[in-house]
Amino acid sequence: MRILFTLSMLCLAAPAYAQCGPDGMDSVCGPARKSAGKALVPYTDANVAANVYWNGTALQDVKGNAWAMTGTVPQVAASGGVPAGAGVFSDSNYYSIASPSFAETAPYVDCAAWIQGASVGSDVLVSFNGSAAQSRSAGANFQFYADGSTAVTSLNSIATSAVNVACWGISSAGTTEYVKLNTGTTVTATISTHSTGKVWLGRYSTTGNAAVNEKLIWFMHAPGDIPSDTLFTTIITAALAWS
Repeated sequence: MRILFTLSMLCLAAPAYAQCGPDGMDSVCGPARKSAGKALVPYTDANVAANVYWNGTALQDVKGNAWAMTGTVPQVAASGGVPAGAGVFSDSNYYSIASPSFAETAPYVDCAAWIQGASVGSDVLVSFNGSAAQSRSAGANFQFYADGSTAVTSLNSIATSAVNVACWGISSAGTTEYVKLNTGTTVTATISTHSTGKVWLGRYSTTGNAAVNEKLIWFMHAPGDIPSDTLFTTIITAALAWS
């Protein structure tokens, strides 16, 4: 009984890698992140179809999606507990998938973590061929345009010179878009359609709104997940602790 009790205590004291897969293997958690007590990505579930992070030299996707880099996106080393990332971006330097194998139909949940620069512009972090998840220069809010024209805007502002996390998504019926920034309120707006197609990281599908003030450190796309404040809070809490 004494041996069993001791082993149990050791297991309780071991670092938990809840988001590293069921066994914490290197397919999801690399040795460097595991030694620091952190997973490579802050969240995953059965519906996650893209789970992007950076290793200091290149973009990685736990789900094996083949992202293409156009131009040369600057790589950002991990520092002070903040994971590695990439940016800033431009219309000539970004990542994309021309024909995604993952679903973009409703419902879905997307989330991103990024290092915001000293200023906030109208900079697109993620675009699905016309949709836009972006910072907003007026009010320094975060916005999601599911259809490319109807915005849902966070009530709180982006923190400058700091890590931010936002989640956004579309309801099962495809008629409501959601957004939540950091620990702020989840906000909704009504839509009639949403954009699908080529996925861009670091710029909009047309030129002029690249993420010139942002460095991405994580992006997740989960088709089938239903947006809610509860789910957004769970993901954002994990991502803020991870970063």
